[in-house]
Amino acid sequence: MSDTILLVFEGARTERHIFNNLKKHYFSGQNSIVHATFDTDIYTLWQEVRKDEFLDLIELIRDKNAKNKSELQGISRVNVSQIFLFFDYDGHSHNASDEAIQQMLAHFDNETENGKLYISYPMVEALRLFPKFKTPSLKI
Repeated sequence: MSDTILLVFEGARTERHIFNNLKKHYFSGQNSIVHATFDTDIYTLWQEVRKDEFLDLIELIRDKNAKNKSELQGISRVNVSQIFLFFDYDGHSHNASDEAIQQMLAHFDNETENGKLYISYPMVEALRLFPKFKTPSLKI
């Protein structure tokens, strides 16, 4: 397994600024850190994961959009040492449930295995309040 770290976000626009700040403040010594977006809510991701217990999360994310295909080109699960998932709670989503949240937190509980899920409502605003992110480079 290599030392590539994958950060997966729900969306693409503001989350790119969050990625840049996380990289700067927490992964500055890391040579290979990549960013991808899932482009829909966490509940949709969970539906896909539940369908197939052997699902390759990297392949699922790679197939979501052209940007991910480019960003993850040549990267497979064996190349990724850690996966971090950053999603909004989105309690208003038609497929949202507290039971699903509990199941996801149990499944995505380790960044070196299935991935580590960080969920908040709303994620961008929660991170914005964190002192290290109060920088000019994070414009939300």
